[in-house]
Amino acid sequence: MRQLFLNTLARLLRNHHLLEEVSTPKQGVNTLSLQHKKLLRLLNFANKEISFFRNRFTEFLAKTSDVSAEDFFHFYSELPTYTKRDYLEAGSALHSSMVQDELSFDKGVCKGLWALRQGDVSLTMSTGGSSKLPLSVKMSKEHMLRLFFSFFRCWREMGWQLGDKVLVFYPRGTYNIDDLVAFNSMSFFFGFKLLLFDAINEKSTSELLETLESYRPKLLMTFPSPLNLVCHIVRNNQIEVPYIPPLINVSGETFFDCQRRNIQSLFKGSNIGDSYGSVEFGEIAHETDRGYEIFADLAYAENIGRELVVTTLDLMHFPFIRYRIGDIAKVTRTQSGQFFQSIDGKAENCLIGKDSRRLYPSALNQIVNELNECFNDIIVEIKVQKSVEDIEVLLITKDSEEPEGLAQELVKKIQAIVGQLECRVSYVSTMKHDYRRKYRVIENRGEVEYVGGVL
Repeated sequence: MRQLFLNTLARLLRNHHLLEEVSTPKQGVNTLSLQHKKLLRLLNFANKEISFFRNRFTEFLAKTSDVSAEDFFHFYSELPTYTKRDYLEAGSALHSSMVQDELSFDKGVCKGLWALRQGDVSLTMSTGGSSKLPLSVKMSKEHMLRLFFSFFRCWREMGWQLGDKVLVFYPRGTYNIDDLVAFNSMSFFFGFKLLLFDAINEKSTSELLETLESYRPKLLMTFPSPLNLVCHIVRNNQIEVPYIPPLINVSGETFFDCQRRNIQSLFKGSNIGDSYGSVEFGEIAHETDRGYEIFADLAYAENIGRELVVTTLDLMHFPFIRYRIGDIAKVTRTQSGQFFQSIDGKAENCLIGKDSRRLYPSALNQIVNELNECFNDIIVEIKVQKSVEDIEVLLITKDSEEPEGLAQELVKKIQAIVGQLECRVSYVSTMKHDYRRKYRVIENRGEVEYVGGVL
């Protein structure tokens, strides 16, 4: 019944085609030819209709009108890239042309859905602004629905079906999500319930476990670090986990293997999947045993050095074309598609030694794996805070243990990569963190990056 309700609602909103197009996994598609076709359509549209891009691709389109897909992508890699600062300029022009009211559900779900049906609303979302340069994107109705349905794609890759219940466990004051709590009153029909938290402690942990038991969702969606700390609190206080959701989807942060093992040890039998995306355009990749498979019909990805360059293939109103998003990840291509390997987050999310050698989260994850193999899976969570002079490594270990030799071995492994910067290890019982800020496993002391939403 719930699936029928949601399909009917999509039709009433006049966007059922988007639900099917964006959220359904595509099997057996020729990814290269599909991306070639979609890029041609996008570039032709942007070249004529988007003021920021007008006539920028005229020469390129003429040169590549009859080349093979392989040659097309070779030439495409030579086009200019665009940064967050460029899109600030583009966004200003686009926003000034949009006169719609901001989408809101504060006057009731039905009124908000009616406005969405009429199509005369928009939604403003802001990136975190790690470069002290937040990017606000005023999303059209189609843009915001594409972003929303892209999460469905990840969940469907895990075995979720439209209509299966979902519990979202998210920080309050992020991603414009507080407004959506209004849908909780109709969770029987929508199959979605939101549980928001201000901090991870015994109170929020109890609320999560109680809601899981009473609501019994098929899928739990959250960030890795808060769920990992929930599991730590559960273990330390010997709390019973009364209901285990079959599926857990995490995203938004670097997901370490020690976190996965810790979460899996409490939520035994759950299928845990990690996704990759962006505030600007939603989820574009989901974890597989071959890496994070990029949704070939939604995005095309490239590398410049180790930096990620993304083109969104169907966002017409606010297209991201060769967007240097600022993340570090390795893009690979096989016959079956494109994949991300070694996703490391923002370029500055690393330790830099005196000889300019860098230690990124993927390498730190490997160090933790090596130590856990030697010390009986003792490390639950790690966080590295850095300054110009020194490094402090915060560790949460099982049962508050401080095994002899662990700290020395950890320092030795870090210094082998970044040199003889002063490095010390502190054992802590929890990671105090304001989850309205991005949780980074490696961060500068005093660094503030707010997560997406209205800043």
